[in-house]
Amino acid sequence: MKLLIHLLRFLVGGLFIFSGLVKANDPLGLTYKMEEFFEIWHTIWMIPFGTTLSVSMNALEIVAGVALWVGWKPKWTLGGLLVLILFFTGLTGYTYYTGYPKTCGCFGDCLPIAASVSFYKDVALLFGIGLLIWKQAWIQPIFSNRYQRVCLLAAAIFSVGLEFYVLHHLPIVDCLPYQVGKSIIEQRKQPPPPSGSTVMFVYKKNGKEIEFAADQFPLDFNAQTYQFVRRYDTGEIIQAPIQGFVLYGMGGTDTTDAVLETDRVMMIFSERIQDDPKNWGASFNALYQLAKSQKIPLLLITNRPDLWTLERKRSYPEIILLSCDRTPIRTAARVTPTLFELKRGSIQGKWALSDWSIERSSFNTSR
Repeated sequence: MKLLIHLLRFLVGGLFIFSGLVKANDPLGLTYKMEEFFEIWHTIWMIPFGTTLSVSMNALEIVAGVALWVGWKPKWTLGGLLVLILFFTGLTGYTYYTGYPKTCGCFGDCLPIAASVSFYKDVALLFGIGLLIWKQAWIQPIFSNRYQRVCLLAAAIFSVGLEFYVLHHLPIVDCLPYQVGKSIIEQRKQPPPPSGSTVMFVYKKNGKEIEFAADQFPLDFNAQTYQFVRRYDTGEIIQAPIQGFVLYGMGGTDTTDAVLETDRVMMIFSERIQDDPKNWGASFNALYQLAKSQKIPLLLITNRPDLWTLERKRSYPEIILLSCDRTPIRTAARVTPTLFELKRGSIQGKWALSDWSIERSSFNTSR
């Protein structure tokens, strides 16, 4: 039994450390997931605190897991883990039973798992922590008090430091569909439906709903008699990795294909274009001059084009302003602003704009 408790101790601690590290690699991913919960629960006043909560929660998971490993004050450590797992079980249970949001983001975007798996995983962890609390007398420290505190302090500094780094320089491990080397064109394509599935249509005729398959339309079908209600697939729907990535010019024209088919393009993604580009640093100035000298289209993609003032249009005439929905911008760019270099839709480079340099550019002709 003691051997089981020791193995369980390191398993539970390891899971919390792993969960915290995966999310610490991309704290904004958890922030956006929290915002979904805030909107569902009508607590949008908490949205401004989302990033702080995300950073704190990820660090707490890592530190709590390390505390269990080194055996620091088992009563306090296990009490804290119990509170955490009760909270997580409530979230995953809510997601599992309501279907909103679709996933809880427990392991971030690097390891997406179904809501049901997340919930049962938390139930198992709850049982394991309960067993550890029952036999907490068998959990002994493996270091002296001094080294235990050193381990906890190091874990806290490392986790918070990692999160602050990626918040300014992009995730170290990019698990999102906009990875360097990937083609946005290919990632936008909808996968074919699985074999055996059927596309079904529901129309209303004379006040009654009629359902039929895509290859079984009624002989008298016409748009005046039949009113479209919905369509669905009888098999599992597989979504394209990149969804909602549509670029519009200022006249409302869809320019997505034109941009992705261009030989060389530089794209700056920014939610907060009310920030003056002068504050984007020397990297932006060098980028602007490079694009101008090599005649490379420089696109500024934002969900708030109305904030790009006439004065800035005059100051930066080489910049082409495009609008896009906020969700794909947030998925593509975890830092504001983020720079992409594309060759016919294929991502050649991706940086927080402050980290870009001519030497690192794939369009640097001097190399």
